[in-house]
Amino acid sequence: MYIHTLSHDVAIYCRVLIVVTCYSASALAAHISSRLRHQSGSSFILLYGSMLLAVIAFQWIVSGPRAVLGSAHSWQLLLLSLPVCGWLGYLTYAAEKKLVHALYKARSAALPVASPFDAAPRARSKKLAYGKAGFTRIQDTGMSMLLLLAILEELVYRGVLMGIIWQIPHGGIIRGIALAAIVVAFAASHIVFGLENMISKIVLSSMTTASAIVLGNVMGAIVIHLAFNYRLWRNTHRVADGANEILMP
Repeated sequence: MYIHTLSHDVAIYCRVLIVVTCYSASALAAHISSRLRHQSGSSFILLYGSMLLAVIAFQWIVSGPRAVLGSAHSWQLLLLSLPVCGWLGYLTYAAEKKLVHALYKARSAALPVASPFDAAPRARSKKLAYGKAGFTRIQDTGMSMLLLLAILEELVYRGVLMGIIWQIPHGGIIRGIALAAIVVAFAASHIVFGLENMISKIVLSSMTTASAIVLGNVMGAIVIHLAFNYRLWRNTHRVADGANEILMP
C-alpha cells in the first residue's frame, strides 16, 4: 500500500519517521557500536548501512520506487552524464583532499604534517592529527563495503529525502532550506570521522545534491559518490600500508 493511499495524518507520520531516522542513523549507529564495545570501524559501518537500508526499504514499500530513485528529466541526458559524474567524483575527492589538508594544518600547526592524506613516512603526525579511530574506521573497511555504503547514502539523502522535499506544495523557499539541510545533514553524519572530515563533506554533499537536481534522478549522485569512495579507499590503503605499526592496535 503506497503512501498516497494512506490517510493524510498517517502519511505525514510516515514522512516524519523517515526524515528523523535518516538524520539520526549515523549517530545511532555510532552509539550502538560504542555500547557493544566494538572497536573496529566495520561494526559501525555495518550498523549504519543496515539503518540506511531499512529506510530505503520502508520508503520503497510505502511510496514506491520513484520516491527512492527519482524520475529522470531525460534518460538520454542521464546516460550520457554518467561518465561525467564519475570524473566529477574524482575531482570532488581531490578538492576535499586539499580542504581537509588545509583544515588539519590550521588546527594542528605545531605538527610537521597534519593531513591524513600524506605519505606513509609521515604517518605519526597524521595519526596525531587525524585520530586513530577515524583512520582505522576506513582502513579496516573493505572496498565493496565502502562502495555499497556510497549507494545506500545516496539513495537515502538524494533519493528518499529529496523525494519528500519535491512533495512540498508551493514551497520554493521551504524547498531551498530543506535542500540546504540535506547538504548539511549528510556532512554532519560524518562527524564520527572527525570535525575536519565533517566540514569537508560539504563539497561532496553539494556536488551530489546538485547532480540529483539537474538530472532528476539519483543515479548521477551515486556514480559521483562511488568514484569518490573508490579514490578514498585506494588512498587510505596506500597510506596505511606503510603505517600499520603506528595505527593498528
